[in-house]
Amino acid sequence: MVYVLGSHTLRQRRHPAAAIAWVVSLVLLPYVALPLYLVFGTRKLVHPRADAARLAQSAAQQALPWPQQLALAMNLAPAASFHGFRLHEDGAAALAALHEVIDAARTSLDVCTYILGRDAVADALCEKLERKARAGVKVRLMVDGAGNLFAGRHDLDALRAAGVETVVFVPPPHSPRRGRFNLRNHRKAVIADGAWLWCGGRNLTAQYFEGALRLSRPGSLIVVDNVVRGGAVTDAAGDANVQGIRRMFEMIAAEPRVEATAVQTVGSKGWDGFCLIRVK
Repeated sequence: MVYVLGSHTLRQRRHPAAAIAWVVSLVLLPYVALPLYLVFGTRKLVHPRADAARLAQSAAQQALPWPQQLALAMNLAPAASFHGFRLHEDGAAALAALHEVIDAARTSLDVCTYILGRDAVADALCEKLERKARAGVKVRLMVDGAGNLFAGRHDLDALRAAGVETVVFVPPPHSPRRGRFNLRNHRKAVIADGAWLWCGGRNLTAQYFEGALRLSRPGSLIVVDNVVRGGAVTDAAGDANVQGIRRMFEMIAAEPRVEATAVQTVGSKGWDGFCLIRVK
């Protein structure tokens, strides 16, 4: 009953395996599963249903390309054009670009991350944010409550003292009326002056910018996921993703400090695999 109300009334979508696991747990262990579901089962904040008239799209909206229609349906801001787009080749390039965006800020700097680390990379970034705030730039920082609790910088007082506006997203423990513990913010973005954007999948901590091998010691294991790609990795003329994976395998084979193997997996998400690398 709880699952039906939670998933259908609130219009949540789940992976089939997760749905079955919740249903079985609620049936077999209701006294254990029900409290867990109430805390962890709801992953998204659900807004009240809007009036049908407000949801109805105009003829002009229906003529838009599907990505713009999707953005409108999700109440997102209209798409904006951009003047340049740069992909970072590696962690060093990404870090240099991040410093460049922060240094270029003149009026405002908005920083959002899941983890703000406790290492030299994060220390340098915090010093830059503090200097910008003292220079009169409006600096705002949002970190995730769980990410920062378990792996991040707990003390944000130095940033606040410098004038940086800081907020912790859903800090645990948190009132279930405003969200759930596993409602997390995984966005990683830095916006300077509302015009320059740095974003991607890197948290603001050293291991996301420095090479994994440099941070490892003998006996460490490095895992790289999504390396088989349905067998496409065997195609020497494959797309950019395949070419990148093939280059990675070539680098691993030429690296004398490691030994590695690739493991194929087949499951509900399809045919893929991972590479397990051991530092000698």
